[in-house]
Formats: sequence, C-alpha cells, structure tokens
Amino acid sequence: MFREWLTIRRDEPLLRLRTAASIAERLRFYNTGPDQVPGVIVMHLRDGDGSSGGLADLDPDSGGLLVVFNASPRRVNLAIEELVGSTWLLHPVQAQGVDAETLRGAYVTAANGRVSVPALSTVVFTAPVAP
Repeated sequence: MFREWLTIRRDEPLLRLRTAASIAERLRFYNTGPDQVPGVIVMHLRDGDGSSGGLADLDPDSGGLLVVFNASPRRVNLAIEELVGSTWLLHPVQAQGVDAETLRGAYVTAANGRVSVPALSTVVFTAPVAP
C-alpha cells in the first residue's frame, strides 16, 4: 500500500505543489465547521484548464483531485454542494491496488454531490477531463 501512495504522489502534480501560494490558490477543505463529521477530512485540489487568467493546467488528463481521509470506524456519507454536477472516479492506482475490493465501494454522486467512503480509509478521486 505504501508503494501505491508513492505512485499516486509521483503521478499527480497536484500532490507536489512547490509554494504556499500555489497550495493556497488550489486547495479547498470541505466538512468543516460546527457540523463537521468527526474524524473525516475532505480536501479538493483544483487543476486549471489552461485558459488565460485562470489556474495553470498542471495535468491535462485531470480536472483535479478529491482526497477523503476517514479515520472513523463507520462508512461516511457527506453531501458537498460544490461537487454537484462533477464527475469523480476512484484513482486508477487505488482501483487496481491491494485494497481495491474495499475501495470500489467509494464514490461521488454527481447528481447530489454525495461522497461515500468506507470506514478507516483514505480515498483519492480524480476528475476526468472531457475529450
């Protein structure tokens, strides 16, 4: 599993940002505030589309990453309004990895922005770029 994490980090430019300013402009956290689900961190790293004035496009094959850390002993389901209408797929390394059977149950529903991840897991989702 450690090798899988190293592979994901190596393959994803968004996980290798070099400056605090770059991180600040791309990183957003969900599940925060007084109503947050304890033990769950949800972070979204946005990639640009190459348009002028926007974020630089670091990975032409990805629209971003959504990483969910679930340290709780139960499956977590969160509705994140900002994710409505967006497509997210389990990262290919995790989909073929040692924990693939468990993580296949992780998903993001575009219709309502519902994120569901298994207990005691860390899941990386990618946003595919439309052809």
